[in-house]
Amino acid sequence: MRFNLLYSFILLCTLGSVQAQVVQRDTLIEWSHFDYSMNADYGLDSYSDSDIVTSTFDGIVLENEYVKICLIPEFGARIISYVYKPTGKEQLYQNPVGVPYQIGSGIFYHDWLMVYGGIFPTFPEPEHGKYWNVPWNESIIESSSDVITISMSLKDELDNPRCPGQYNKGVTGITCYYEVTLEAGKPYFTVDVRLENDGSPSRYEYWTCLTLAPGSEIGNTFTPSNSEMIVPIDRYQVGWNPGNWLNGLDEVVQSGNPRVQVYDKLAHLSEWEDQGIAYAYPTLTKDFYGVINHDNEQGVFRISSDQLTTPGLKFWTWGDEQGLAADPNNFEEEERAYIELWSGTSQEFFEDANLAADQTIQWTETYWPTVGIPMVSFMTEEIAFGALQNEQALDIYGFQPVATNSTYQLQVSVRNEQGLEVYHKEEDVSPDLLQPSQLNIDLESLALDFGTFTITSVLLQDGQEVHSESFEYEVLGDALFDPQIRLSNGLLELTFQNERPRTVQLHDLMGRKLMSLSANDRTIALEYPQYGIYVLNVIVDGTRWSKKIQVLDR
Repeated sequence: MRFNLLYSFILLCTLGSVQAQVVQRDTLIEWSHFDYSMNADYGLDSYSDSDIVTSTFDGIVLENEYVKICLIPEFGARIISYVYKPTGKEQLYQNPVGVPYQIGSGIFYHDWLMVYGGIFPTFPEPEHGKYWNVPWNESIIESSSDVITISMSLKDELDNPRCPGQYNKGVTGITCYYEVTLEAGKPYFTVDVRLENDGSPSRYEYWTCLTLAPGSEIGNTFTPSNSEMIVPIDRYQVGWNPGNWLNGLDEVVQSGNPRVQVYDKLAHLSEWEDQGIAYAYPTLTKDFYGVINHDNEQGVFRISSDQLTTPGLKFWTWGDEQGLAADPNNFEEEERAYIELWSGTSQEFFEDANLAADQTIQWTETYWPTVGIPMVSFMTEEIAFGALQNEQALDIYGFQPVATNSTYQLQVSVRNEQGLEVYHKEEDVSPDLLQPSQLNIDLESLALDFGTFTITSVLLQDGQEVHSESFEYEVLGDALFDPQIRLSNGLLELTFQNERPRTVQLHDLMGRKLMSLSANDRTIALEYPQYGIYVLNVIVDGTRWSKKIQVLDR
């Protein structure tokens, strides 16, 4: 039985009527796992490798017209479910059967771990911290039809005498407040994280753990191979990985540190041969990241209100094939199919942060859905923007789920080597819960003269640029590509200097392809509809030559 109570409750809420308000209700959540018992310090006292039992947790459901989330304060202050109601899909991973693992290996603070899933705080030690399996205090901070805030909090007073030696911070006395807010009319929820130290200066680590599986069916959560970690970094640092399989996965950056690599293949789950750890290098400076499931182009993202406070980002998966192939009912197969990303107040695990006496730090994390947008390069709480380009096309996306006080436009601008704008187009972003606005440009149809052009995609907010990104686009004019052109018997006859494989295309000025012909001949004849102006493209070995031509007679 997989989350049977949670599944049925989510299903009812998803199919119910739209509510223009926030509601809160209590629920019961059942979770299957291999049987175990803990001692007073939350270490593992006993376990079974064959008996699967069911635990029941008290859950808190918060729901508005777009979002339904479920909290479990009594098991690590966990946000275990996040359903984006317009798609009816789950965004977070939920382990169908929990299995105790790494028992007595010295890796984790309590010398064992069991994955449940969701989003949850970990402190004041690394590697899931002390309190992932501990009840947290809960209280209602605010409750109305417009907004509900639930606080989950805990003061660090636990000292497990049997913890491995690398966990050496002791009892810090730091209190963590994890306050979850859902507002009416918002397609996202927020978490205010606050760390308070009312005692002596303390060394600590804080990390938010995100186990993500966007676009999943309710009751069957996993990340498919075609999933991508959208993280706005250029480089990462390789951490622990079995057999050093991560070493050399991507190009090594010439920085004197052989563990620093260009962020490329690591982003794609399909490239993960095994489990492993990597970190953003030197830190994550932009304020968002997330995962997109490219099977259905649905994603989930974290946005930070103060990225300087949480500069660390850690990557972890079990490996692509390992997670998908594991049998959850087999005690020996603890691998699972999810992506785990972490945000921390230090750069990596076992690197201390410091909290002075009477010091408080705080920030807000926003969890945001995306639909239909395959890439995100800019994001706020109102809109996600992304652009994809290749030699033939530029596709610009703007996903704004609900209308706000601002209006947004997508814009593309093409400038020549002299800086003069030779092409310009704009498209309004229309708020839509299920699909982005798009601006699609067929570069071959622009009929650009020879030379190097700068193509810039822009996001405008109320007429003002808030984000842009540019790339160079070269149009070649080599004589090998430039044919002699004449009309012959109602055909457009092109004569080249030699015979070689080439493709010739004819477009109208709207970018519609009218004719395409591939041949090895020196002379190629094309039909054309009537007199007028056309764009002629010649492609040889992947290089394109373009020219605007005028046909005066047929």
